[in-house]
Amino acid sequence: MRTIRAGVLYEPNQPIRVEEVQLDDPQAGEVMVKIAAGGVCRSDLHAINGEWRMPLPMVLGHEAAGVVEAVGPGVTRVKPGDRVILNFSPNCGVCRYCVSGKPHLCETTRKYPLGVLPGGGTRLSKDGQPIYHFARTASMAEYTVVHESGAVPIPADVSMEMAALVGCSVTTGIGAVINTAGVEPGSTVAVIGCGGVGLNIIQGARLANASQIIAVDISEPKLEMARRFGATDDVDASEADPVQRIREMTGGGVDYAFEALGTGATVTTAFDCLRPGGTAVIAGTATAVSGNVAQKQHAKANVAQQQQAAQQAAAQTQTDVEQMQQQLAALQMQQAQATITPVAPAAPAPAAGGDLITQLKQLADLKAAGILNDAEFEAAKAQLLGG
Repeated sequence: MRTIRAGVLYEPNQPIRVEEVQLDDPQAGEVMVKIAAGGVCRSDLHAINGEWRMPLPMVLGHEAAGVVEAVGPGVTRVKPGDRVILNFSPNCGVCRYCVSGKPHLCETTRKYPLGVLPGGGTRLSKDGQPIYHFARTASMAEYTVVHESGAVPIPADVSMEMAALVGCSVTTGIGAVINTAGVEPGSTVAVIGCGGVGLNIIQGARLANASQIIAVDISEPKLEMARRFGATDDVDASEADPVQRIREMTGGGVDYAFEALGTGATVTTAFDCLRPGGTAVIAGTATAVSGNVAQKQHAKANVAQQQQAAQQAAAQTQTDVEQMQQQLAALQMQQAQATITPVAPAAPAPAAGGDLITQLKQLADLKAAGILNDAEFEAAKAQLLGG
């Protein structure tokens, strides 16, 4: 056991207390991780606001990366010193859901209530009283203990700050496009809500070679960032009816609408901006109110396929991280270059300060990752070579 500092929520709608708590050593099949970087997700806010009923007290946080400090008996996937991303949907790997490619539905993990690790119980406490783990992760702390499947190894050259985002927003956004919706090349896409998840939905749509990506938000800075991340068009919902504008832009509605906020209004917008037969993917962490709205819209419209991306995309972190590792370097370049030039429709400019061979290699990496298509790659190369 060790004493650590952590952010603890004792009551809804009250400030988180940063205080000392006790963390037990990892048990069989568990891993202790020293947190190096973490993000703050809207899911944490849902718990703070009492919109999600959670056992309290609880250490929040689920989007993080760090270094393995110690492992319990039987752990084989990682070892002390490994750099890892935390996966908030641990799984047994052997149940019928895990072996059929649906680890987010792991029936072994689902046997246990919220706030405890697979196998039962918590590893956090204060003065002998248990403290629960948010999303079985509890990453707003100096150290945490997670199930072995909740620590996914990453390459040594990936920054911790970038890796932390892959733990939730990157995987949720890109996974919603690739895993849940299966967006086809040439499709039209609307993204309602351009926070962390929304921006990564936009990146996923770029990777899927969508022909039109419409960003919707009420914040101009977020819309500007959306354009830099790959949106071809945008709608300021504070100034115009987003449904009407999207229908005008697309000639009747989009093939895919992604909701990335989790409110009743935005869920409704996602359904209403679809073309007949289109697909709405609810990636936002919906509350009960917005979930009811979604169900009513689905019954009324009868033209959309509602899918829950938050579980079906983000929860496959262990599988998806392995697939995304090759794309991560390109995504880092894209985000770094977003401060210099839009990603779409113009081709991204090569990183400044490198020699010609290095810059050409960077362009080739962007093409290989699917961020640049053939025409964009050739145009950027010609510009680089002075042609």
